[in-house]
Amino acid sequence: MKNHIIYSFLTLIFLSSSVKAADFFVYSSAQAPDYSTIQSAVNAASNNDNIYIDSTVFTENVTIDKSLSFYPLNKGSRYTINGGLTLDFVNNTSIYIQGLDGAGISSTFSGINTDSATIIINDCYFTGFVGLNPNSSIHSFIYYSKFDAYVGLDHAELIGNDFNNQVKLSINQDFDTNPPKVKIYANSFYLFNSQNNSFHQLEIDFAENADIHIANNIFNGDNNLGDNIRIEAGSGIYANNILIENNTIYKSSSSTSVYAKRNINIYYCDFLTVRNNYFNNQNSDRRISCTYVGVRNIESNVCNLPYDFTYCLSSTCGSIISQNNLESNPLSYNSSTGVVTPAWGGGIDIGADIYECRDIDNTINDIGTYGGPHSWSNYHNNSNSPAQIIDLEIPYYMLVLPGTILEFNSKAIHKNE
Repeated sequence: MKNHIIYSFLTLIFLSSSVKAADFFVYSSAQAPDYSTIQSAVNAASNNDNIYIDSTVFTENVTIDKSLSFYPLNKGSRYTINGGLTLDFVNNTSIYIQGLDGAGISSTFSGINTDSATIIINDCYFTGFVGLNPNSSIHSFIYYSKFDAYVGLDHAELIGNDFNNQVKLSINQDFDTNPPKVKIYANSFYLFNSQNNSFHQLEIDFAENADIHIANNIFNGDNNLGDNIRIEAGSGIYANNILIENNTIYKSSSSTSVYAKRNINIYYCDFLTVRNNYFNNQNSDRRISCTYVGVRNIESNVCNLPYDFTYCLSSTCGSIISQNNLESNPLSYNSSTGVVTPAWGGGIDIGADIYECRDIDNTINDIGTYGGPHSWSNYHNNSNSPAQIIDLEIPYYMLVLPGTILEFNSKAIHKNE
């Protein structure tokens, strides 16, 4: 892929208003016009205002019922809420939270499926349950954050996060007029020693009419009875397209449970593509399981053990394309970090050579999380750039000439400062 000099204006649009937003400041022993508690600042603020919070521990329960943005008071610092955090959404509510260390999140939504609300979580850490799925349409955009307990979401976009427990998406929005698009890129999913066979690492339910893209993630299922990835739509309305590519998927359970045998488990989908993934399994009976899937395109995958890439749970699936898959080919895999020695670097060129502007390191889209269009290392480890743009998608057929000025809208930014 050739390099081009592109002059770009990056516009971030999270929360917008025709009225200039006010700034509120929260710190210990604050006096008017500032605030000593987060809740008092929330109560005083209006929709679309900004709240800047000092890097200390605030022991209080906080309820947010407006469209507000929360930032650390000092650049690069963090703040802690030692108490409950509740988000009360109504239609069109938008909340942005950055730099928070907290126990967890609970939420309510006073709306219906044709309504919507938005939560953006950037660079946060939660040790407790995070529930942003009260069976409504809360759109969650979660970036560069860490979660140690169960995470329940509705319509979501997940980029660059660490999930150390189950992640479950229940897409309950108005899928007839607004089909969901789910993007899950460059995350680490780690679930250790779960003996519940319905407790899957990544579970996506109610995926009717959905387009789902799961790319460049690490799925580390260490001694788990559940699936690594489970996606289910309804028998009446199938998921539209599911693309699972460039992931490393590890399963070490010795159980003979049917769930423990599934790396990927898909129910009711029109078009499924599984390509360019590396499967590292303890037993050779692990598999990609499909039920009521129209077209299955399984290509350019590698497994360390003998692997049935054409397995179907029953005879209810349609056509299958299976090509360039390699079994019994162990690569160098680190189960604690999810790192796979890139196939191309090891002399095995099985990467899907797809022309995409997201291939920012100018390499073939090599197998595993350390190669390909959304590689974590591409964005973070191998760059000295002051800013990296995530989720910037340009069709491969767009001709970009030197001197061309493009305006980009992007939802996720990571800065190396």
